[in-house]
Amino acid sequence: MNTPTLETATQNNIPSFTNNGYSITLLNRKFFFNCPILISFILFFFVLPVQSQEKSLFTQLKELPGVEIKKVKTGENFKENFILYIEQPLDHKNPDGKKFRQRVFLSHRDTSAPVVIVIEGYDANNAEQPDYESDFGPKFEANQIVVEHRYYGKSKPDTLEWKYLTLEQSAADYHVVHVLLHNIFRNKWISTGISKGGQEALCYRAYYPDDVTATVAYVASFNKELEDSRLDTFLAKAGEKKCRDKIYKYQVNLFRNKEKMLQEFTSSLQKMDVRLSVDAEIIFDYMTLEFPFSFWQYDCDCNNIPEKLLPPTEMIQVLLKVVYADYYSSKGITDNEPAFYQDYTELGFYKYNTKPFYGYLKQKEYPNNFFAPKNTDLTYRPETIKKVKEFIRTQGDRIVYIYGDMDPWTACAVEINGNSDALKIIKKGGNHLTFIENLPVEQKTLVYSALERWLGIKIKKE
Repeated sequence: MNTPTLETATQNNIPSFTNNGYSITLLNRKFFFNCPILISFILFFFVLPVQSQEKSLFTQLKELPGVEIKKVKTGENFKENFILYIEQPLDHKNPDGKKFRQRVFLSHRDTSAPVVIVIEGYDANNAEQPDYESDFGPKFEANQIVVEHRYYGKSKPDTLEWKYLTLEQSAADYHVVHVLLHNIFRNKWISTGISKGGQEALCYRAYYPDDVTATVAYVASFNKELEDSRLDTFLAKAGEKKCRDKIYKYQVNLFRNKEKMLQEFTSSLQKMDVRLSVDAEIIFDYMTLEFPFSFWQYDCDCNNIPEKLLPPTEMIQVLLKVVYADYYSSKGITDNEPAFYQDYTELGFYKYNTKPFYGYLKQKEYPNNFFAPKNTDLTYRPETIKKVKEFIRTQGDRIVYIYGDMDPWTACAVEINGNSDALKIIKKGGNHLTFIENLPVEQKTLVYSALERWLGIKIKKE
């Protein structure tokens, strides 16, 4: 995958700073200078860094161009916490065009310490918690930067022009964050992300390979096609047959008794204050079809599935425990439109097996692009993912891939070859909530040993 060169730096909106008659453009840690006199060159490298070390972090952050800063409550893990609102081009290929503000959370331990940059695939509301931290950050006593994804949370442009919601544009967002903050935090950077955030972290690494030293990607999958058949194969063979049969029988019981179940379903959503903008029966169908995927992705305990028909209250409780109802609320659908847009234009998604239930369904088809933005071009463009896969295959060093073998998305896990200095871990019995800290001791040791070797930093002992 091509990395921008000097000629494309302006086009890709890599920030330029002007001071005392000389200009600096930063790109992938390279500096390009046009200095009127040699003394300015010397002052910049030897005097200004000393001055910046004497300034408080808050002062240094305030001096960054295009950045608004707010100091916020700090917990026990860090010295200081900040929220930055960084001005970003809507289109990095047109830096003088429309802008939006991207929310970034900065948690500071020591400017000389390494940095974990957390790539969020969605909003970054979790980072509002004062002690929110990646699971391996404390091991390296690292600073942390959490970047909210464009078009999510408080990082939404005034107008959602969907054509600018691409993996390439979001990678450029993260690069701008790195360019702005790397001059303050000069130690090694580690990128990480979970699920869609893991996919984005790998895309960022492919577009800007020099920004970080290492990457930890959790449960990051890449489809081979829009609706990857490997996911269907996984669901057909997941777990034990007895468990799969229980799941199917449970779905049939919900559908066969739909009238009573739907009454309880609607009542339960009202009690939960889940408001629907779509017909309740259609949402009931969607959630019942979704049940197997969500079950293997997060639950995996077959003891929780009823073996026989129970009263509607108990049947619906099981459904709502496994399938997240807020996801299908009017607010949830609106909030997740960006995710479905990306799924159906670049990342790929999955489809439901409706054939066994045709006689019970209100609609003939139940495609998940139903939840994508309406009246929008959803043409699938796999080119970016192909380029990222090629980068992983040929240049994917210093990357840890972590999966759980019960998670359907592991069927689309990244494929690595023996030529790369990378590590792929699959936890037996693990699901979509598999992290370094809940790995078995042997696998955890492998991960931390690799990170120590790549970073040249010893982890903090318990």
